[in-house]
Amino acid sequence: MIIEQNKEILTKQRLPKVDLEIQYGMEDSNLPYKHVIKSWVLASVSKNIKLTIRIIDELEGKKLNEMFRGKKTATNVLSFPYRDNNPIEGDIAICFPVVKREASLQRKPILAHLAHLTIHGTLHLQGFTHDDDVGAEIMEKREKFIMNELGFGNPY
Repeated sequence: MIIEQNKEILTKQRLPKVDLEIQYGMEDSNLPYKHVIKSWVLASVSKNIKLTIRIIDELEGKKLNEMFRGKKTATNVLSFPYRDNNPIEGDIAICFPVVKREASLQRKPILAHLAHLTIHGTLHLQGFTHDDDVGAEIMEKREKFIMNELGFGNPY
């Protein structure tokens, strides 16, 4: 009886629809397969989303960061929201050389740091922010929860 009730509850739940494209703008033997990145996105979405993730090199990272944020250096992740309703639409650019450097400096596995930044960017597209203390606390709690669910440690 309990199994049937749980089965009924699960079938009534609607999972978000995810339309995902992953682009590799560079080559690196440390980059994971697309299905791994997709698993991180799926773990972090709660709304329908159409998303492109592009893994970029430092040159492309510098260009994007200067063009959109006025900064002359590459940053680890940039989120570009285009539509904030159903489905959410946006792009995420992740500068892999920066990710690798940060992971080394922070003594983290590269894969864990890349997973965290993928989740971080995906949460931004869904409206999460860290512009103030309350928003930062909510976003960080969500990131920690997702990272734990994926088998990674606390990213902070």
